[in-house]
Amino acid sequence: MEQMDGRCSQRNFSLLLFLVVLQDTKEEVSEKPKPAPSAEKFGWIKKSSGGLLGLWKDRYVQLRKTQLVVYEDEDMPLKARYMEVLITTREKEAFKDEQKCIETVELESYDKCQELRALLKKKNRFILIRSPGKKVHDIKFQASTLEEKESWIKALNEGINRGKNKIFDE
Repeated sequence: MEQMDGRCSQRNFSLLLFLVVLQDTKEEVSEKPKPAPSAEKFGWIKKSSGGLLGLWKDRYVQLRKTQLVVYEDEDMPLKARYMEVLITTREKEAFKDEQKCIETVELESYDKCQELRALLKKKNRFILIRSPGKKVHDIKFQASTLEEKESWIKALNEGINRGKNKIFDE
């Protein structure tokens, strides 16, 4: 490895290599990245912030067996996979905050997912309803179409059931 003015360390080289490979990969992949190998359902949906005003933000989500993993953008899972291959454990820690998901929802803490009926008749909304006694909040989502809403409700209820069965299997 050639050093540039003596300032190019192994860490900087690894970072540069990571960024170059990531850029090359982004150009080679299709418009939508492949989901993580274990993702059963994935895509863009709106998620409520849960506050009094209930701000809605687009989020890229992946359903992975008994977890719902939420990202700010759909490149995050792709970046994380390449990071694991290209850089060392210490370097991973430096990128940890940038590369990780913004939220992981354990579906075993929820009772069901169902359509959300609202006064303002917002369409295609659904809600994860917490199980009694669990210290989590209900989570509201909005899909872009009726079909997508129904598909998410079905998939999330299946994830909830897997999570509850996992507890009984232990």
